[in-house]
Order: sequence, then C-alpha cells, then structure tokens
Amino acid sequence: MHIPTQSPRQSLYFDYQVYPYYHSQQDTQSDEQTVTLVGGGLIGMTTAIMLAKYGVKVILITDEQQLAEGSRALVYTKRSLEILNAAGVADTVMQKALPWTHGKTI
Repeated sequence: MHIPTQSPRQSLYFDYQVYPYYHSQQDTQSDEQTVTLVGGGLIGMTTAIMLAKYGVKVILITDEQQLAEGSRALVYTKRSLEILNAAGVADTVMQKALPWTHGKTI
C-alpha cells in the first residue's frame, strides 16, 4: 500500500514535525469492548483520554502524520474547559493559551 507523504502544516508559531506512517497489527485488534474513534483533534483526543480513564480500550484513527503543538481554536467555551478539566488536561492547555485582552462576548 502506498501512503502519501504529507507536507507539514504551515504555522506562524510552530514547526510541525511529520511522523512516518505507522500501523501495528497488534495495537489495532479490536473486540466488542473496544471503541474506535476517528479524528485526532481536540474532541477525539479528549474522548480517548476520558474513555481510557474508565478502562475502555480505544483505537484512535487520524489521517494526520503530525501532532499539533497548539490549538487551532480561537476561543474555548466554559463547558469545553470543564470537559478538559474532567479529562485532567485543562491546566496543560491553559499554560499555552493566550489571554483575551480585547473584544467582548454577548
């Protein structure tokens, strides 16, 4: 199978590293108790963390060959931060957040 090589995502702030394609037969064997998630963005990764905290085996599938060093989100809602806090990653996310110094919400 030919796997196309991706170019790094362009960013003003981060130099993304593209990782080689990896597929492990052992790690991708599932059963009735395994949850397969498609998408390694914020929601997919958070869901995987939350399920793993409850002992659920997760297979995470993504088409990206690079990890984001930052979020592409402009703003996190209060509920999103509550979910990230429950997953145990809110403090780490907030350490990289930029403060909102202008603008207002309605």
